[in-house]
Amino acid sequence: MNQSLCIVGDPNGIHALRSIKKGYNPENMFVWDDDPAHIYAIKQIDDRINILEDYQNNVMNFHTTIGNPPFKGYMHLEFMLKALETSKNVGLIHPSGWLTRDEWQIERDVKRALKNRVFKLTIFNGTPVFKCQFQAPLVTTKAKERHDGLIEVHYKTSGNTYYIKSLDDFPSGYWEPTDINYELRDVIAAEAQKSNLLSLRTSNYNAVPLALPTICGHPVVNNPKKLFSDDFFTYFYHNSNIFTTQNNEGKFYSLASEEERDNLISYLKTKYARFALSINKSGNRNNVSRYIKNVPLPPLDQKWTDDSIMEYYRLTPDQKDAITTSIPNYYR
Repeated sequence: MNQSLCIVGDPNGIHALRSIKKGYNPENMFVWDDDPAHIYAIKQIDDRINILEDYQNNVMNFHTTIGNPPFKGYMHLEFMLKALETSKNVGLIHPSGWLTRDEWQIERDVKRALKNRVFKLTIFNGTPVFKCQFQAPLVTTKAKERHDGLIEVHYKTSGNTYYIKSLDDFPSGYWEPTDINYELRDVIAAEAQKSNLLSLRTSNYNAVPLALPTICGHPVVNNPKKLFSDDFFTYFYHNSNIFTTQNNEGKFYSLASEEERDNLISYLKTKYARFALSINKSGNRNNVSRYIKNVPLPPLDQKWTDDSIMEYYRLTPDQKDAITTSIPNYYR
C-alpha cells in the first residue's frame, strides 16, 4: 500500500505492526513518539519506519493519521487539530469530555475543524482496555476528508448505536441520545429555570449548612459494560460528613432549618435529582456550576421519595421509566 500513514503515539509498536499487516509499506509510515524506549520498540518492528521527532511543527501531509495522543490537559485536542490539518483521514483515541461542553476555545476549535468531516464516535470505558485510570470515558473519533451525512455514535458499554446531525447534538453528559432523554433534558431544564439547587449554595454561616463533597463518584470501574461506578451520579457518599461548613472547597449549601436540610437530603437521594445531575456531569467534580444549576429545586417542606418527586414534576410513565432504569441504585 503506497498511501502515507502517520501514527501518533505507539508505546509498544502495536499500531505500527498492525498497520504493516494491513498492507502499509514501512517506508510510507511515520510515527510520532518522544519516548526513546517507545522509538526503540518501533524500530525493532521495522527499521524502515520513519520517526517524527516534532509532530506539532510537521509540514508533511498524510493520507491517514491514527493513534492515541498524550491525554494530559488539552494536548490530545492539539494533536487532533494537527491531524485534521495534515491528513485526509483521522482516527484518534482520546478523552471524551470535550464532546459534552464547549467552555474552552480549543474545544470549540476542534468541533469547528471536525464539521463536515467526523463520521463516527465510539464511546467506551478505557480502564479495562488500557489497564489504567481515567477521569472520564474515552472516545475513538473518526473523520474523513468530507462527510455530509449523519454522525454515528456508538456506545461500547451498551452496544447501542445512534445517529446525530452534528456535534452540537451530542449529549451534554454521558446519557445516550434517545428521544426520551432529549425530552427529559428539556423538561428538567425548564424546571431548573424556575428554581435550582445552585441558588442554595451561598455559604451563609447564619444558616443551617450542608457541605456536599466537591469530588464525588468514581469514574474508574473495571467493567467494559459500564462507564462509571454506581456512585458517580450522586451528591454524597454513604459516609460523607455533610452536616458541617467544612469541605475541601470551603463552600456549602445554606438552609433555613434542620428540617429543610433533611428534606433537601431526601431529595438529593432520589433518582430524579441524580438524573438531573447526570444531564451535564462529565467528571467527578460536583462543584461545577453548569451541573448544579440544572438540578431543579422543589419545595423543602416535605421529605421526598422517587415516587413523590416524579409525581410532583408530573413526569409521564415513559419519563419515569427512563430515569429509573438509567440511574443505578446507590442509597439504601
